[in-house]
Amino acid sequence: AIDNQLIIQKIVCQSLEVTNERLKKQYQQLLNHCDLMHILSQYYIEVNEQIKQKYELKLLKIQTAHNQLKIFIEQSQSSFKNELATLNEQYQNQINIIKENSKEKFLEYQQQMNKLLNEKNEFETRCVSLQEQVDRFMEEMANSEHADPLLRRVETLEKDKTSLQTVLEIKSQELTQLRTKFNEQVFQREDQLALQKRIDMAENRNQDLVCLLRNWQLTEKAVVVERDQLKEQIAQLERDKQQLIFENETLIYSLRQRSISMSLTPTLKSNINSYSIQRLNNRAHSFSSIIIPTIREKGHLTRSLSLNCILNR
Repeated sequence: AIDNQLIIQKIVCQSLEVTNERLKKQYQQLLNHCDLMHILSQYYIEVNEQIKQKYELKLLKIQTAHNQLKIFIEQSQSSFKNELATLNEQYQNQINIIKENSKEKFLEYQQQMNKLLNEKNEFETRCVSLQEQVDRFMEEMANSEHADPLLRRVETLEKDKTSLQTVLEIKSQELTQLRTKFNEQVFQREDQLALQKRIDMAENRNQDLVCLLRNWQLTEKAVVVERDQLKEQIAQLERDKQQLIFENETLIYSLRQRSISMSLTPTLKSNINSYSIQRLNNRAHSFSSIIIPTIREKGHLTRSLSLNCILNR
């Protein structure tokens, strides 16, 4: 009976040794998985830190460009408003002066033209009357016996006619000069209209700049929205990083606790063998599924897939 008990105890001891060796191997596998999870988590933390730095740099560039653009828009708007106000005031003063001068000169020239036209009509009437008198005198002279006095009178009338024609020519020249001045006033009026057109063009340009400013404001709003999205992405990456650190520490603590429990209770081999390894594999798959899209953007897909294949083994 004692030999049987010794044999049974020996068999039990051998079984316990085999179980202990198996548990040691499983524990070693768990430690290897833990190391891989630690490496993977450190890698993801570094990737998240790089992404965070990249987005922070991009956000800083966007903010700098936004501030420069805002300052440029404000300076351009202020400068253009001042320039437009100055030009508008200058052009308006010039227009008012030209209007007053042209109106006064136009009225003056119009009065002179009317006066000269009246004088011209009077002279033409007198010329016609004198010509009629000359014709009558010529007839009377042809029919009269006293031709000499009539000839002298005809000569006098011819001289009067010549002098009147000279005066008429002078008045015609004055009328031509007045017409030239009137044409100059017309040209000044056209220049005034061209100046008004330039003012209208400046006002249209102001409207274009106002539209451009509104477009810049819309762009500014879009940049603000993109900045907020980048901040939210950075915050999400920070939360993911903290979550990875927490889960890594939790796994390490859990493995240490399981190591202690395995050294005390060897009968937990099946639970540790199936549940722990499956849980680590599931956690690795979940980490890979979360981080792989980000890794693809960074060009690290090959390294993550190789780590995933190692974990699946």
